[in-house]
Amino acid sequence: MGRLLANKYSGENKRREHDQYITPIKPVVALVNLLGNELTFSVDSILDPCAGYGVWGKVVKSIFTEATLYGIDIDDSLTKPDMYDFWQTDDYLNGNLANKKFDLIISNPPFKLAEKFVIESFKHVAYGGTIAFMFPLGFVSSVGRYKRMFSSPEYKPNKILVSSRRIDFTGQGSPHTDIAMFIWHAVGKGTEHTFVDWFDWEE
Repeated sequence: MGRLLANKYSGENKRREHDQYITPIKPVVALVNLLGNELTFSVDSILDPCAGYGVWGKVVKSIFTEATLYGIDIDDSLTKPDMYDFWQTDDYLNGNLANKKFDLIISNPPFKLAEKFVIESFKHVAYGGTIAFMFPLGFVSSVGRYKRMFSSPEYKPNKILVSSRRIDFTGQGSPHTDIAMFIWHAVGKGTEHTFVDWFDWEE
């Protein structure tokens, strides 16, 4: 499930509880297919830390069919979607995953917690694994974020895939925020250079 700021994504002024906005499945399919084509390491375990109604889980399970899929969501009104092998109602940032490691961590976290989700995920990604998060393209900007994350190789993303189309997370039409997938490959100490590319998907 995507959790994005309503006033930035749809023109609404009131946020939904937990910033819960469902990611449309078509851009998810396009992104996960791109990831499946480029990952050089085997994917045996997957974590969706903002699982919601299971949009991301449904797609990754259809591609990485033999992988074990874990889902976490903070919303205790949600139940485990069928495609998830394990489910946990919890705040991902509470650190309750102990020492579990995953080959792929993928989701659409709340933008207001974006940095925290990235940093937490580096604790749980296996060596050679991948973190892939959908964020507003504006995640690349700000002096503070540059100093905290992008001025050294530690948290600099390996790749940024920019959506050619703006994504409607509310179903209201006319989205006005640019979106990208930020990808980190957890090998060694990070990357010196970030590769930027674009992806397209049909409405």
